[in-house]
Amino acid sequence: MSIPRRFLSEEISVRGDFSRGSLMSDDLPIARVRPLHYSLRRRPPRSRMRCLMKTTSVFSGLFLLAGALPPAFSLQVPNESPLKTVVALKDNWQFRQAGKPDWHPATVPGCIHTDLLQNKMIEDPFYRDNEQKLQWIGKTDWEYQTQFELNAEFLQRKNIQLVFEGLDTYATVLLNDTRILGTNNMFRRWEVSCEKQLKVGKNTLRIQFRSPINEVLPLMKNVKYQLPAGNDQGEKTSPYTRKAPYHYGWDWGPRLVTSGIWKPVFLEAWDQAFIRDFHIRQNSVTAKKAKLTTEILVESATDADARIRIDEAAGLLPASRKPSASPPERTRW
Repeated sequence: MSIPRRFLSEEISVRGDFSRGSLMSDDLPIARVRPLHYSLRRRPPRSRMRCLMKTTSVFSGLFLLAGALPPAFSLQVPNESPLKTVVALKDNWQFRQAGKPDWHPATVPGCIHTDLLQNKMIEDPFYRDNEQKLQWIGKTDWEYQTQFELNAEFLQRKNIQLVFEGLDTYATVLLNDTRILGTNNMFRRWEVSCEKQLKVGKNTLRIQFRSPINEVLPLMKNVKYQLPAGNDQGEKTSPYTRKAPYHYGWDWGPRLVTSGIWKPVFLEAWDQAFIRDFHIRQNSVTAKKAKLTTEILVESATDADARIRIDEAAGLLPASRKPSASPPERTRW
């Protein structure tokens, strides 16, 4: 898909005393963020501008070695609220076996095996030969659902997205009985716009998980070769699925082919623009100073002027300037 990107650049220097320590290696992680491609829309409802701002800064060694947080970045857009509102969907979750009428309490994040165990619906998978008795779980479809309430103020935001940090693995997502997403990868983040499906008051989110084994078996029949799967103690479907291989068994662990919502779920609402991500790279270091490059990814629904602000942290001098943008370019991912 094509997404317009905009690159902004500016140098910002922040001075400090480096006499009490120094960074010894480029291998020291300053910040960890997810890869850029994780945050790309699978099916974007509209064209959104992504701006990558690069700043070069000089920080004190005391600031870095003390483990303090980096400076806080904020985005200011004229006549718009600068805040992004996040609503965590971690409560009131239930699960059931597909086709069965009864719902049971569920924990999110989690997985079907832990939910079954907490509800005393299965025995301990690690006790004696229970592992073999529980192989039916990976060949069964499961459903999860929750209900949450939203007010009119939240729904007035111009952009609202439902975000899944991790769904394991083959799932259909329904919001108020409308299908909004299909997933096939345990390892990536999923985002979907949902302004039209949400309503004031009670909303219902349901996720239908299909068996990762049964999903792949028909596809394997059309392949004339078998991919290596030495760890897979069952149907050898693991190499064909974007799912943790150890779920299918290993010499050091059991075969528990699970499904579920294994990372947080939340709604995020914003108006015109917000900071999506940032990454800090160490360029050079001496006994007195460290030179870092900060890459700030800004997402905007429209083309507009904005200001990046760096707030003071750990005694450093803040800097705030309006960056200049180069013409946007089309990038195909």
